Amino acid sequence: MQVLLIFACMLASICAQRTMYRVSNFPDPIDRFGACGRPRPSFVCDPSGQLPANAADVIDDVVKSIYNETTVLGYGSMVSRRKGYMIMVAVLPKMQRYFTVNTTGYSMQTRYREAQYFSYYLGQASKWGKHSSKLNEMVIILYSADDGVLYTSTQPVARKLLTDEKVRDTVMEALTYHYPFNASKRRTAETIEFMVRKYGDLLRADLPTA
Repeated sequence: MQVLLIFACMLASICAQRTMYRVSNFPDPIDRFGACGRPRPSFVCDPSGQLPANAADVIDDVVKSIYNETTVLGYGSMVSRRKGYMIMVAVLPKMQRYFTVNTTGYSMQTRYREAQYFSYYLGQASKWGKHSSKLNEMVIILYSADDGVLYTSTQPVARKLLTDEKVRDTVMEALTYHYPFNASKRRTAETIEFMVRKYGDLLRADLPTA
């Protein structure tokens, strides 16, 4: 199961109409880093500049260190252990409703479902998942500003360490410490950075014994 915390936009000015994205047109920060607002291949995609550039650089550096300092338990004798857990960050102004279009209304629960599908398909091999080891070790943090959605998606292998409960605790701690997290671009970036660092600490831990 994936974990999500949703928060309504607090100011009408924040919720003004802006570019909307589907999974199909959301760019890849490694292959199309320029379209993601990044100067070089990155683990952060922020095409509309929702985060300050220097803050996105810091998040990117933290994610890279996690990738280099962790090992993923593989399957079978051909892939024993490898570096490392891949955290990717998707920041967008608004999700274009697609997966829940047949659902009446657009409640916060429906936005939850939309974000769940969005991040799931973003992590597939046809999208960002092509950069992983195919061991299902990717973690995706998705923030949709106008939808008021801050979401963490964990693939199965990452979820062995980054459990739903630990994700929930981390997000609640981040939102409490940086409340209100969407008051400014800087505050949002600090919240995401906090989450990434906490996830990194958890992913550096040894796998629990059976």
